[in-house]
Amino acid sequence: MAESEDKNAETPTPRDLAKAGESIEAGSDESAVGAGANPQTGQPHEAPQDGSGRNENGYNYERLGESKDDDEYEDEEDEDDEDDDEDDDDEDDDDEDEDDEDEDEVGRRKMTLVEHLEELRTRIIRAAIGLAVGVGIAMILSQPVLQIINKPFEEAVGKKLVAIDMMDPFNRFMRISLYMGIIIAAPWIFYQLWMFIAAGLYKHERKYVVYAVPFSASLFITGALFFLFYISPMLLKAFFIFNQWMGVDMMVTLENHVTFMTNMMMVFGFCFQMPIAVLILGKMGLVTVKTLGHYRRHVIVAILILAALVTSPSPLDQIALAIPMWMLYEIGVLLVYFLVEKKRRAEDAAMGYKPIED
Repeated sequence: MAESEDKNAETPTPRDLAKAGESIEAGSDESAVGAGANPQTGQPHEAPQDGSGRNENGYNYERLGESKDDDEYEDEEDEDDEDDDEDDDDEDDDDEDEDDEDEDEVGRRKMTLVEHLEELRTRIIRAAIGLAVGVGIAMILSQPVLQIINKPFEEAVGKKLVAIDMMDPFNRFMRISLYMGIIIAAPWIFYQLWMFIAAGLYKHERKYVVYAVPFSASLFITGALFFLFYISPMLLKAFFIFNQWMGVDMMVTLENHVTFMTNMMMVFGFCFQMPIAVLILGKMGLVTVKTLGHYRRHVIVAILILAALVTSPSPLDQIALAIPMWMLYEIGVLLVYFLVEKKRRAEDAAMGYKPIED
């Protein structure tokens, strides 16, 4: 009996065989779990359809060994490369635009000293060529121009001018040709001057040269003719009356008269640039209408001093120059108001800024 019980104990029963099979299947399930299988169903994890990287049971399939297809990675890498190339192209275009803007904004401000000297030399040569053409034209007109210059004196005194030296008429002829050539070539000369100044301006500032050239040349010619036709007859008449009151006979030579007339014409022409000077100061933001009005008395004194320096010792021609210069100063103040401050206030109002009370 004991031997039969031992044999039965050694012989496996069907229940033992079933348990052994279940343990084997459990081991295979555990290995499947390590390989990415579902521990509950024994099935491998499936990739989610929403692209979130997690399946229906919340497992990240990339961590468990699942990955995207190589074709998908290649497509995404190609798209990234294309985006990077587009970004690089955009950056290059932006850099080029910035460079162009820098070149446009800065313009010739980056010119070296040698380039500025070369620009100055070029402008001087062109201005000299224009002056030579003007002098050539003036030589043809010198004889009638001399008569116009002598007319105020002859009307005031009632005598003709005389020449002491034999070369005086020829010297006066050349002097008149030179000064008349400057007046004739004034637009071209002032254009070269302003173009040299424009070499140091920004692109948006150079447009003002277009308006400054004709305005400046017109003021110069107006000043010269203003003295010739309006100031000189009154001035010479006043000198003649004063000399008669003093009991002195005048003996004015051709050289003295032509020198005086041409010098004063040039002085009036250049002093008539006062509105341009005031407007430039206003455009640069150095002065305002309030400042110009506050220092008006100081400006009048400065004008009187300048008139005394550039004219003869006679107070008559000093006053004759100072009064038009003061009037031109007031014109410059009006230009600053209408062309600078009024525009600036309109821009401030459009942006919502309140103007400062004057």
